[in-house]
Amino acid sequence: MELNPASYGQLTAILRESFGVFGGGFSPEDFLRMNLRLARHPWSKERFRHLALVDKVNFLRSSVKVYEISGRLKGRTLRVALLSELFTLPRERRRGFASALIEMLIRQLRQEGFDLALIFSDLPTRFFARFGFVELESSDLFFDLVIPVEPAKKVAEARHKIPEVVRSLYHDSCAADFFIERDAPYWDMLRLKKTLFNRLQWDLGRESLHLREDGAAYLWTRWTGKRLEILDAAWRDPAALVDVFAALLAKHGSGVLSQAGGRLPPAFERLPFVKAQRRLPRKMGILMASDLTGRKTGTVLTRVHDLQFWELDRL
Repeated sequence: MELNPASYGQLTAILRESFGVFGGGFSPEDFLRMNLRLARHPWSKERFRHLALVDKVNFLRSSVKVYEISGRLKGRTLRVALLSELFTLPRERRRGFASALIEMLIRQLRQEGFDLALIFSDLPTRFFARFGFVELESSDLFFDLVIPVEPAKKVAEARHKIPEVVRSLYHDSCAADFFIERDAPYWDMLRLKKTLFNRLQWDLGRESLHLREDGAAYLWTRWTGKRLEILDAAWRDPAALVDVFAALLAKHGSGVLSQAGGRLPPAFERLPFVKAQRRLPRKMGILMASDLTGRKTGTVLTRVHDLQFWELDRL
């Protein structure tokens, strides 16, 4: 067996076969076009691989997406591999091909000098534990807000774009122990992903970015039909974030905004106006990490919220 970058024919076959699993909300042709376009982006050509597990006659068995990023963890620069969409063709399942792929990939990543591998999957944790992956805490935070009814400064809502101030605020906030280092090509690729993929969510009014006019705080939210869930938050001072919350509560009512994804920074839970906090474990979607260095240096992250922005980026 060999693990190689998928050819164009293999890639189209993978995308067509995996549409039923990963294509949520798209037509098969739109799903295919979106992925092929993203794969052609300059950042993707340098940092992205869609790998195919093939036999000696080049027959496709299984596949996985691998993104290479640079991350900062408590002052250290790490070379990180983000793994997603591990997929085995239906006719090839239960024959050990997914296991063979992960084994070969981990060996390859170590040889290439990667420090950390991360994977988000609905597969049982015991499958990835065999290859050195550790499950990271995954829970949702529920809370009550004690804040003024009206914001002191204006809050704007944005869609289909990521304002420049959000990029700088993400770094200025420094709320997370782990963050992804971003250069201009990365932001351009992320903007394209938002345009192609999240447009469906945003057009339906499900996702919005709420930014105080002076750029001092923002919230990224998703509307579920019953509740506004916070996907991400960053702020320069708590008072700025109060204004963003106040604007949303004034618009939606106090009973709507009470849940945050488990990937918010620890500083969010220490805010003085976030009260009555309780966490509930997530039932689906497991995030796991593997320290590839073999040096037991404590690289593996212990809290999912240290991965602030990763969930946002991968959507």
